[in-house]
Order: sequence, then C-alpha cells, then structure tokens
Amino acid sequence: MLKETALAECILESVKAQITNVASLEEIIAKSDSQKIINAAAKQYITQIDDNKRQIEKINGFKSSLYENLIDGIISKDDHKQLKEKYIYEETQLREANSILQEQLEDVLAGKSERLKWAEHFKRFDDMTEIDRRTVVNLIHSIKIKSKTELEITFNYQSEYESALALIRKEVA
Repeated sequence: MLKETALAECILESVKAQITNVASLEEIIAKSDSQKIINAAAKQYITQIDDNKRQIEKINGFKSSLYENLIDGIISKDDHKQLKEKYIYEETQLREANSILQEQLEDVLAGKSERLKWAEHFKRFDDMTEIDRRTVVNLIHSIKIKSKTELEITFNYQSEYESALALIRKEVA
C-alpha cells in the first residue's frame, strides 16, 4: 500500500522537475543557433518524406507484380483483389503522411514552426505548490505504480520533448 500523501508529493516533485526540464530545454534552444535547429528539423522532415516515397515506389512495384501473378495463375482473383486493396490503402496513407510532412517542413523553413508550443503548456504550471486534478489532467498521460518505492510517470508531450532533446544533441554533436 502507498499512502495518498506520499503519492501526491512524489507526483508533485516529478511534475516540478519536468517543468524545470522543459524550461531549461526551451532556454537552451533559444540561446543556440536557431538556424541549425531549423536545418536539423527540416532534415528530419525531408528524410521521412524520402523514406515514404521509397515505400510508395515499393508498393507500386508490388502492385505491378500482383497483376502478373494473377495472369500467371500464382494467386487467385480474391487474393489479387485483397492485396490490391491493401496496397492502395498503404499508398494512400503514405501520400497523406507526406502531404502533412511537407506542410510541416514548409512551416519550419518559413519560421512558423510551433515545435515548442507544447513547452508553454508546461510553463503555465510553473508556480504551482500542490498537485490538483487540473494539473494532472493537463500534464500527465499516465501514472504506473510499480512498487512501494517506484513510480513511472508518462507526461503529455513526451515525444515532443524527446524530439527537441534529440535536435539539441544533433546540434551539439
């Protein structure tokens, strides 16, 4: 059993530490060469777009060989139809993802990126002194109690935080 007061205190300290980390990260990014960060972010988008294009080319190759396999009697009409639908769906998903990535790339290059807008969300809770429901709902995705002395807290915007850290590491390297 874990006392509620101890749990609340632990969560409060974890939230405060995360807010401090986010603020520090934002400060580091503000002091660093923003053009390098823009270039690193753009490079990530370009790499993902290129990967998606390669996958689309593979899918088109599969669709071409699919018809040949039908003609040669290797697969049935039902298999052909099912596989063709699957390939069309995958291609559509990749094209939509590329469209979104292209828009994000253009925003980054134009300086309109909202990449750290999530950090403002955390900083609004900077002056809190006690944990409440509103804070938990806004900042925490999940809390797992592993043992009497161990918690695992997953914060909202965790992937964005890790992406920003990765960008800074690339810039430093």
